[in-house]
Amino acid sequence: MDFWFDRICPSVRLAGSAAHPVGWVEPRRVIYDHELVLFEEGTFSVEIEGERFDCPPGSWLVVPPMRWHATRLRGPSGRRRWVHFSWEPDLLPAPVPFMTYEPGRPVASNVRPAPSWMPAGILRGAVPSPRRAAALHGRIEVLEPGAGPRERALRRTALLELLAELILPEREESADRDRRSLPSVASRVRRELESFALHAGPTDSIREALRRAGCGYEHAARAFRRVYGSTPVGFVHSFRLETARELLATTELPVAECGARAGLPNPSYFGRLFRRMFGVSPAAFRRGLRAR
Repeated sequence: MDFWFDRICPSVRLAGSAAHPVGWVEPRRVIYDHELVLFEEGTFSVEIEGERFDCPPGSWLVVPPMRWHATRLRGPSGRRRWVHFSWEPDLLPAPVPFMTYEPGRPVASNVRPAPSWMPAGILRGAVPSPRRAAALHGRIEVLEPGAGPRERALRRTALLELLAELILPEREESADRDRRSLPSVASRVRRELESFALHAGPTDSIREALRRAGCGYEHAARAFRRVYGSTPVGFVHSFRLETARELLATTELPVAECGARAGLPNPSYFGRLFRRMFGVSPAAFRRGLRAR
């Protein structure tokens, strides 16, 4: 579901929480937006157009709009938290009423349906961190829905964070996946290449340096080029040539020594690379600076 989640900017309509006594029932109704319900204590059931969903403590469920549904407490006591929201930002004041209880007749013009890119069906699951979910809901609940832009933005931010917490829980393999993602790999490779450019000896190779760092060379090179637009060898040359240019500009070291200190000890090779990158030889570059 990750692909659609980046697109949402939900708006809060109502938020609240309550403890319920034994035998509590909420009559059948339809809502005009979406309702996220967190079941904190006790066992509930939600019947949505004839289909029953059991909701134990530590679970959550999103009720879609225009679905007749009823909620019942199945145990001696229970507690719920809820947020009515639209998946997309409301640019106009929310219409009222927010819902209609049976035997009332729903008002179709009040409905805020899910956008077309939303997955179909009832969203539900277990709350990964009940304490964190309660804290996020508390931030939503204390802010007044009719407050100014700052408060509305804070409510939306807290709701989006809560939805991410529930709908996109961290997977067991997430750390491994992130480590292998292109930006992560490329960033790690860049750090290794910088160290190699500064400290490598004449017999060291980039391939071996990356292998020692736990990067397969082919995968590392592919990730690095995708992210930075350069090969590892090209980056090392660029890093060393910039270092050499800085030495040429700021020291009186001989030209060959500037190249050697930058990791390019072969004077002719250093000269060819420098000319290719900067359009002039190292000596001509230094003369041009002194002539200014």
